[in-house]
Amino acid sequence: MGEALADALGFVEQTLESVGCPLKTQMALCVAIEEVFVNVANYAYPNGEGDLTLSIGFNDKTRLLTFRIKDKGIPFDPL
Repeated sequence: MGEALADALGFVEQTLESVGCPLKTQMALCVAIEEVFVNVANYAYPNGEGDLTLSIGFNDKTRLLTFRIKDKGIPFDPL
């Protein structure tokens, strides 16, 4: 998981830098994305292997950033 997480965070940092995101905001977003990534890795794929897709969208006009993590692991049951 370590290398995949590092790759994902590198992608996030590069994307945020390219749109001029302030460093403090970059750090906060990286922490949030890391938390989601680790939760998916640990709970959706308990055997330690699986696919995950991270996408980032940015609207230059509104300065709104969205991120989405999709997986095909064990579904999350909130109950």
